[in-house]
Amino acid sequence: MDENNLPQCPSVFPDRFVFYRGTEGQVECSPCTCGEPVGAKCNAKLSAFQDPACGSVPPSLFENVPAAAICIDFSASPLTLGAMEADWISNEPGTCEPSGGELIGEVKGTDPRVFCCQTPPPPQNE
Repeated sequence: MDENNLPQCPSVFPDRFVFYRGTEGQVECSPCTCGEPVGAKCNAKLSAFQDPACGSVPPSLFENVPAAAICIDFSASPLTLGAMEADWISNEPGTCEPSGGELIGEVKGTDPRVFCCQTPPPPQNE
């Protein structure tokens, strides 16, 4: 109901307040998303060992190799992979542009009540 269609207050009670007994409708937020990361710098170094405890006996397969698009096929080798280790060189995940979270829907007051009041007179100094 439009507040303008509700009763108006007389001039002797000019302060008009509208209160509602209930509400109708529903609101929710659109899903939050994040764009592609910008400024990410993630580098690691990898080591591979024949020993399951990352030891040097038997000799390691490789140590401290920068993690790039490396692919090593051990299937044709007599060497066995026992363990791997990775250490961060840099781990800066970057930032992304957030979006979403917009309000969807509407809630309206129902069953309005109009109260008309008077501003109390200022206290008199006696």
